[in-house]
Amino acid sequence: MIKQLFFKADLICESPFAIGNGYRNMTDKDVLTDAAGIPFIPGSSLAGVCRHYLENAGLQVANLFGDMDREEDSRIVFYEAFLTNGEGVKNLRDGVAIDPIYGTAIEGSRFDYEIIESGAVFSFRMMIDMKDDADKEAVDRIVCGMNDGEIRIGSKTARGMGRVKLSNMYCSIITDIYDLLDFSWDAMQEIYEPSYAGTKLYQTYTYDFDVAAFTYIANKATLYCHDENRVVVGEQLKNTHGESVIPGASWAGVFRHRMHRILSEIGYAQNEAFLEKVFGSMQKASCLVFEDSIIKEDHPIHQTRTAIDRFTGSAGDKKLFTHRLSVGGMVTLTVHVKKNCLKGDEQALLEQLLTLCVQDIHDGLVSVGGQGSIGGGRMKRHGEEQA
Repeated sequence: MIKQLFFKADLICESPFAIGNGYRNMTDKDVLTDAAGIPFIPGSSLAGVCRHYLENAGLQVANLFGDMDREEDSRIVFYEAFLTNGEGVKNLRDGVAIDPIYGTAIEGSRFDYEIIESGAVFSFRMMIDMKDDADKEAVDRIVCGMNDGEIRIGSKTARGMGRVKLSNMYCSIITDIYDLLDFSWDAMQEIYEPSYAGTKLYQTYTYDFDVAAFTYIANKATLYCHDENRVVVGEQLKNTHGESVIPGASWAGVFRHRMHRILSEIGYAQNEAFLEKVFGSMQKASCLVFEDSIIKEDHPIHQTRTAIDRFTGSAGDKKLFTHRLSVGGMVTLTVHVKKNCLKGDEQALLEQLLTLCVQDIHDGLVSVGGQGSIGGGRMKRHGEEQA
């Protein structure tokens, strides 16, 4: 008996994403594009993240996604997702490895990579060769997982990237061979309404901050002449919508360094092992997801400085440089903590450390981004006064 489920939707990128193509022609990690240079999302990437999510949710997925040991093929098909709105705009981001003890960049560890900015819309399609009505639960869970931000696409998903949602959803179940022969994706008319509310795997915390001075998360791709003929060697990172951004990776670096400092001061014996569990490693995913933050109501300012010769105390020859900073504004930090990622005492310790780190940011003991030694990155909790 034929019983096939067809599902389609618009997949909207709510944060930047990056799926590498394996080459380093333009950056250290270029994004995947087709022959015309247009980004797309491979079906294998969609299948992988959906399977992983369903496994973590406790579902037995081998019956649906196939089992190599039993030589069973997958009954679910994910099609490649192609760009539909022409908004697949590329941008560049930088990364650098930070010394966990000193909080400084490790020499020679800088890298850059391409991303596709938020706002891109792709065509999401999948098909299931149904055995019974229980297979539809997988569709419900996938939809809820994406719309809850727990199924993410591409790399650096624990650092705010790859968050998507589905809209304009349609679903058809076909049981007649002639209807199957006449099937067309464009002709689908049955609007899909999920019947599953979802079981969230993460606990979400949000913190609102006012920027007390300025922020400078450097965009090293910047090098241009301003209208006042000043050469700007770096500016606050912005997305292609012109908004100032604090990447999730920057937040993660701040929190990891501060947690390391706190645990060292209290003499916690399992400091390094604990932080590896929390922030992840090559073998284990992070327990924390830090979202990108948009700085609202900020304004740019140019800061011209000169390097000083530390031996003579005079200005270095040809050492005048200008940065374009982001001054003022408000920012929301969103952190997702994976439930039951750690054992009882460690989970409680993690939540306490998050609270302490947020308080230390408010108290001015921790800066976010660069130029912290000259007042950059100072923040206070919105609506609260610093001590």
